[in-house]
Amino acid sequence: MRFLAWNILHGGGPARMPEIAHAIAAHRPDVVALSEVRRTTGGQIAGALADTGLSHWSWTDPPAGVNGVLIAARTPFDTLRFPPPASQRLLAARFAALDLNLIAAHVPPDPGSERAHAWKSLLDYAKSRQLERTLVLGDLNAGRDGDLHALKLDGQESLGKLWTWGFRDLFRKENTGQPEFSWLTPDRQGGGRIDHAIATGSLSAAASSVRYSHAERDLRISDHSILLVDFEWSAGRDHGTSSAPSPTIPGGGTLFSA
Repeated sequence: MRFLAWNILHGGGPARMPEIAHAIAAHRPDVVALSEVRRTTGGQIAGALADTGLSHWSWTDPPAGVNGVLIAARTPFDTLRFPPPASQRLLAARFAALDLNLIAAHVPPDPGSERAHAWKSLLDYAKSRQLERTLVLGDLNAGRDGDLHALKLDGQESLGKLWTWGFRDLFRKENTGQPEFSWLTPDRQGGGRIDHAIATGSLSAAASSVRYSHAERDLRISDHSILLVDFEWSAGRDHGTSSAPSPTIPGGGTLFSA
């Protein structure tokens, strides 16, 4: 089963939208988490993904001119919306048939209250799901030692908290020490690996492949590379009825089905 995460850069825009849809379809994902989705193009993206079989979807329903997050999948899921001020930065999904929680994230890069609130909400939810099969996926605008090159971003402490709760960086699981860039500065003199797939230990064991596709970034379809994560599920355990409790968000939130 393949998960795809991508920051599509300011909603994609009408000129890049066909290329974005084609690029996603070419990777044949089963679950897609997109960030910087905007109201003007969100419906078009959802329609294009539905045409490829990703017919279950939901998003943060961003106001005009605001970046949001969208999740689309071949498998039905329940979605949890986070309360403000993190409501456009995070979206959580519960895949009962897979016994899996997904947090699609876009943490803002600039220091300040919005970034702090996004991290707090993400960490609160992740901690509440640390004993379950949980995946944090998306643009965190943060990295550990060796991930950032000519970039000044905090977030190491927040990532460290995830490690203490048993979460693991799936890319580093197979690529120890290998330099990688998921985003480049406009002058291409700096950048870093700021797009991540971070999973609890029970889910990490099922990851079979984690890689970045840079072709889309090189073609300037977006300024971010696509992140691809493949899982191999064991029959019976992963496709049965989940015994996990109904999902909730610490501090309140809205649950609906997609």
